Amino acid sequence: MLRSAMAALALVFGSSSGPQSGSLAADELVLDTCSEAQLATLGPAHCYFTDVTLRDQYGQEKRLYSDLLKGKVVVVSSFFTSCVNSCPIVNAMLAALQDELGAQFGSKVHFLTITADPVLDTPEILAGYARRLSARPGWHFLTGDERNVDLANYKLGFAVDEPSQHRNVLIIGNEATGLWKKIPAATTDLPELGRIVDDVLHDRTG
Repeated sequence: MLRSAMAALALVFGSSSGPQSGSLAADELVLDTCSEAQLATLGPAHCYFTDVTLRDQYGQEKRLYSDLLKGKVVVVSSFFTSCVNSCPIVNAMLAALQDELGAQFGSKVHFLTITADPVLDTPEILAGYARRLSARPGWHFLTGDERNVDLANYKLGFAVDEPSQHRNVLIIGNEATGLWKKIPAATTDLPELGRIVDDVLHDRTG
């Protein structure tokens, strides 16, 4: 049952077909990251996502599962700061959504925006980008060691060979209930995104 739950997460996030990133070998990104005892203790979500360490725009270390996902409602996206096409449009919509969420943002809903270009997107670069969007606490712009970022992107279904190939999708999830939705960012407007986030936030199926 627990293994099946891990497999279901892999299916949702599109990583069951194997890694797409050229910097990580397939045998280094195995799904079976926990022993049976660890799986029973930690649970399938912890074992699937892992606690790979990233850094936010403040240079603070963040564990993918324990710090960024566990018990949270999240909107997850992929970007890179030198992107001039879809990224500014999507991030402007997220900036508007954080304002619409009001007091719920940062307390009940969090944004995880992970770079596809960790070599160039240092915490300092991300901090400047976040300031231009007036990002408030609760919006985590994430980078880190290239291998760690590759692993996180793989687990989230965002793995690509080149930053310009980053996936233009939004993942909205309620980790506590296990509800995850994947939507196309380019064709989703702000009202629709707000409705989806509200539905996920108030999910009671877990």
